[in-house]
Amino acid sequence: GIDFHSEQVVENLAGISTLKFLKLHYPKLAEFHEEIVAERHKRYLSNLTKYCIPFPGSSEVIRNLSAQYFLYVATTNEPAIAARLLKHLGIHPYFKGVFGRDVTEYQTDNSKNYQATLAALNISAHECIVIEDSVVGILAAKKENIFCIAFNPGGDKMIEELADVSVKNFLELRRLLMNG
Repeated sequence: GIDFHSEQVVENLAGISTLKFLKLHYPKLAEFHEEIVAERHKRYLSNLTKYCIPFPGSSEVIRNLSAQYFLYVATTNEPAIAARLLKHLGIHPYFKGVFGRDVTEYQTDNSKNYQATLAALNISAHECIVIEDSVVGILAAKKENIFCIAFNPGGDKMIEELADVSVKNFLELRRLLMNG
């Protein structure tokens, strides 16, 4: 009975795990949180052609970037789910690895972080660029002093203000990172 497709719900869910979202916004349903998460994932994963649609030009740009950069995914999702989405989109060969919520979320408050990801990769914040699409993710990158590019097709003003650079599509991202 929870509509996860309303604009307000999607805005509140961006960049955090479904479980954290439920804990924050629906604490009275605590006994059902795990069941709700499992059902949401089941419905999403069984309808990837409906819900997991690539942005125009994304595959080509990601392929081109992978020839110049080491690409990783750092998500608040489970690694297996993220890997499945990459495979569905046909871009999995271009990524060196996936870091899931076991690495990217602080256990104390479940907020997104990049500290453990940097440590796992054995790199400094100055050796990487983060591409984020949520306020939560941008704040996590900025907390570690990582240069952050916002993928912001909707032109969200807050996202533009927080990120170092904001792009609206993959063509702009390609121009920014590959000078062409």
